Amino acid sequence: MSVKEYACNLTLRAESQRFALDESPSGLGLGRGLYVYYWTVLSPEGGQKKLCGVSRSIKKRLSSYITDFNREQAMRFKALHPLVRDLKNRVVLSILGPYDNQMCAGQLEKEHIQRIPEEERLNKTRGGNGGGSWDQFDDLPPSQGSFFPQESPEKYYSFKRKGDHIAPELTPSAKTSGVYKFKRIDKQEDERESQYIGMSTNVSQRTRSHASKASRHSDTAKLARALFQSPEKFRVGIIPSTKGATPRTLRVAERHYIEELKPAFNSNRGGGGPTVMRKRKREETDSNGPVKKQPH
Repeated sequence: MSVKEYACNLTLRAESQRFALDESPSGLGLGRGLYVYYWTVLSPEGGQKKLCGVSRSIKKRLSSYITDFNREQAMRFKALHPLVRDLKNRVVLSILGPYDNQMCAGQLEKEHIQRIPEEERLNKTRGGNGGGSWDQFDDLPPSQGSFFPQESPEKYYSFKRKGDHIAPELTPSAKTSGVYKFKRIDKQEDERESQYIGMSTNVSQRTRSHASKASRHSDTAKLARALFQSPEKFRVGIIPSTKGATPRTLRVAERHYIEELKPAFNSNRGGGGPTVMRKRKREETDSNGPVKKQPH
């Protein structure tokens, strides 16, 4: 699969007064696969600004940009939106791809973002998330090095109840990326019954989120209910990554550990929680029509 470069302009159509590409993605010959895209805004004074991204569904991704450009107020692409709607500027779209689908999209995006000079870069971070949800929920095989060298965390952190608030006792090292594991220390006879597996690019923040939900006593998740009842009986530990973690590699590793350990507190065996479940339900509805409830 050879990587090609495509280019077109964004124009304001006189008849409709709406933005559109001067050549459609289909006309460019874009098919399925992993693509890198650049939006470049050229000002009359000679300067330019760039935004880079990656997508495995490039046609839908570009459509979402065009939809936002045609809004008076930006909904999503707030750094790019005003520059595009300033008609003195010229906007060029360049696309590279398709790349091998087994590549880590997050790493590919990161590499391309870092090539943009800092004074020209519109991306908020130098990292990149590999196309957001498109990369997070794909079913690609794991890339080499995605899994982690040990099954158990080296260190666990405890929880305490302070009034009506449940708080984890964390150290700065817990801000790392990785797969994390909750365990209940008073149920060692059946360890599966005492575990929960999750993943995050900031385990400290995610752990505090779990504790906050448990504190409100309004979350119906198994872990939140158990943590509310006995926070002092829980510990959370981090399984460190072997390389720079991305949403995709973390998700693959999370699924691996859920399949291996079969933790009882996880409601969703594939990882990802309710966001993944909602996405799967939408796919079922799209492919099979609305799901009808069976009479009791």
